[in-house]
Amino acid sequence: MPYEARVIQSHTSNGSVANSSNVTVTFQIRRTDYAMIGYNYEGNAYWRISCDGQSTGNKYFTFDWNYHPQNQWWTVGSHTFTVAHNGDGSKHIGFDGYYYTGISPSDLGASGSATLTKIPRYANITSFKNTATTVNSATFYWTADSNCDVLQYSLNNGSTWSNASGSTFSISGLSPGTSYNIKIKVRRADSGLYTTSNNISFTTKSIARISNSSLSMNIGGSLSLSFSNYGNNKSFLRFYAQKTDGNWQQISTVSNIQASSYSWNLSSYSSTLYSLCPNSNSLKIKVICGVSLNGKEYTNTVSGTAKVTNSNPAFSNFTFQNTDSKTVSIVGNTQNMISLFGNLRITITSANKAVAKNSATMKYYNIVVSSGNTVVSKKSNYSLSDINVDIGSLQSAGTYIIRIDAVDSRGNASAVVSKTFVVYPYHTPAISASIDRLNGFEAETSLKLTSLISKINIAGVNKNSIQNLQYRYAESGKPFPETYTQLNNYTTSESGEDFVITINEPQFLTLDINKTYTFEFKVLDKVTSYTISPNANQGVSAMNIMDNGNILMGVTPDERNVKDTKANLLVQKDIKSKGRYVMEQIDKRASLDASDGGIEIPAGADLNNYKTIGNYYCPMNTTVKTLKNCPTNYAFTMEVKYGTGNDYPKQIIYEYFGGGFERYFESVGSKAWKPWGSRFNSNNSFTVLSNAVKSLYLLMHPVGSIVMTTSNSNPGDTFGGTWQSWGSGRVPVGVDTNQAEFNSSNKTGGSKTVSHHHTRGSLVANIGAVDNDSTSIGYDATNKSGVLYDFAFSHGNLKTNIPASRVNHATTVSGLTADTQVTNLQPYVTCYMWRRTA
Repeated sequence: MPYEARVIQSHTSNGSVANSSNVTVTFQIRRTDYAMIGYNYEGNAYWRISCDGQSTGNKYFTFDWNYHPQNQWWTVGSHTFTVAHNGDGSKHIGFDGYYYTGISPSDLGASGSATLTKIPRYANITSFKNTATTVNSATFYWTADSNCDVLQYSLNNGSTWSNASGSTFSISGLSPGTSYNIKIKVRRADSGLYTTSNNISFTTKSIARISNSSLSMNIGGSLSLSFSNYGNNKSFLRFYAQKTDGNWQQISTVSNIQASSYSWNLSSYSSTLYSLCPNSNSLKIKVICGVSLNGKEYTNTVSGTAKVTNSNPAFSNFTFQNTDSKTVSIVGNTQNMISLFGNLRITITSANKAVAKNSATMKYYNIVVSSGNTVVSKKSNYSLSDINVDIGSLQSAGTYIIRIDAVDSRGNASAVVSKTFVVYPYHTPAISASIDRLNGFEAETSLKLTSLISKINIAGVNKNSIQNLQYRYAESGKPFPETYTQLNNYTTSESGEDFVITINEPQFLTLDINKTYTFEFKVLDKVTSYTISPNANQGVSAMNIMDNGNILMGVTPDERNVKDTKANLLVQKDIKSKGRYVMEQIDKRASLDASDGGIEIPAGADLNNYKTIGNYYCPMNTTVKTLKNCPTNYAFTMEVKYGTGNDYPKQIIYEYFGGGFERYFESVGSKAWKPWGSRFNSNNSFTVLSNAVKSLYLLMHPVGSIVMTTSNSNPGDTFGGTWQSWGSGRVPVGVDTNQAEFNSSNKTGGSKTVSHHHTRGSLVANIGAVDNDSTSIGYDATNKSGVLYDFAFSHGNLKTNIPASRVNHATTVSGLTADTQVTNLQPYVTCYMWRRTA
């Protein structure tokens, strides 16, 4: 029968990497004489296609040719195979197709072959490594699985590729001690395709480096250097020093150094280096180590310090003396002094001036004068001329050492030059004086004065003594008179290293008791004087009872105090009893005000509304009178605090003059206050003898107190306590521990009368005018031994040795008389005195 069959193929490459193609094989039939008629619905028809050893296997199917046109190919089946190419990319394949129709014709088959399109191939780089490095080059080795005719490399993933050749190639012009990445690209000769390798890393060798962590040398010596990597290259060395302006100056250079260490002798550059650090003991230096490669210098730098040595300035001598002529005359030479006075002068002449070394300049001298814990330090600027430094006086005696060194611009000091001298003990005159009124308040005064005059003992000989002792005085607030009064009635004794000057004058001056006086006592020795200014205070007795009954204790009885009608007891200070101060306790009751964080109560306020815990105050009486539910008309402070519980506040009022009230909140629910009650006394004042007033009186009159009154009423009956009548028929006298009669309390003595007993010859006197001058009076007394005592006063002048014949109207007292009693009573007023005993 006229049936034909064929197999055809088409293919596409999968690329060089896969080195395969997708081959599609199609099996077709046709009838050449007329149209194809036939079908197979049973599904037992099948086809299969094979290609290069691969097969689809039988593919069963149904078909209906349905008058397929004559000579037109009808596709039985088609299948795509993946076919691997040969290693060179070529491939020749065979393929066939078979068709079982299940009708007439029963089967058909066809076969064919084809050469596939050759696939271009890449070379595989099988090896790529770095085999050697230098400071500026590297060598590499590579292999591939096929012949390659082009080799290129790229550094650090750059876009530029450089040509190379051979399986071993080198790259030069690299930087020392630098890490790189490199990859190569090769072209397969037969395919012309390029294969690129992965990056590999390598590092060039480092140049020789100075391994010292820092540099150190002494100017004038050598610099020791150590090197690492010294085998990699020869190096040049450059030595620099920093100038005072911060810039660097090259000092020296050497070349072709290739060793593990190098000692660089720089002694010939000492002067230059010293000149670069005139004000410092160190000079910053650096060394640059480097090599020239590829027309470029590669360097490393290490810094350090060059030290100044053996450059202390030279200084060897100075002189000193005491320039104070007064103390020089006392001591007897200029090389020693007394404490507190004189002037130590230290001199450095131009001939003895310090000399700086090695480009430094001199700056100053350190001067220290010391003895034990006494140290005096001074700094004197350097000068080419003579230098005089005044230390002044020295406070303490002893052997002193003068130490001086010279300091240059670098801070270097010369050797210390020392000399010694002696300061002899001396102190300024000391004086203490007290002027005391008789009984503490009378016009008569006594003087007690003590002065210390320092000895100045030099080689066992005292050189000092008192020269003058004098005083002057004036009413306080007024100027002193120009002149002093000499005090000559002193005694002198010795105590250790002092002369003790003493005056104990019980009858010194009579001063107005109503005035205070300022005295000035001045003592002078051979060196200096000293002055003190004590006061003689206004006469104030310990206690005064005034005519109006006022009692003044330590208070001046001036008109204001005498006429005070509001107080019967006036005291200078507070009254203390049982360790408590009366006025202090009273003041505390009225001390809560704004300064304590208190809140002011405004006019018209209702005290019932003040239930918040805190401090309150109303400072004006006029404001108090506007308040509601207020128990007083006087200024007060009020404290609100918890009563029996947090819900029951308590109000306490402290009147400024001492009275007070308090009340409790009765019920929170009813918002009611209990009535005000007196806190201190029923009338809120001290006019009623309440227990508080009685306690206050006893507080002000502790055991031992004396009460004076014109009423014969025991104070214990009114105020309590135990009181005894005291001092009946006697006048109180203040205790004076310096007088045996008055040196303790409760002593008694004295008499209302004085007895006089006269015998003949005990007193013979002629009294009358002298030379008939009525303005004079003479006294001619002859005792029983016949010695004359003749005196006369005329116009306030005392005259002596006046003959009896010149005394007119003489009266002679002679003969034996009886004992007589003379009244010795002072003017007096009586009162009752009571002393508290318990």
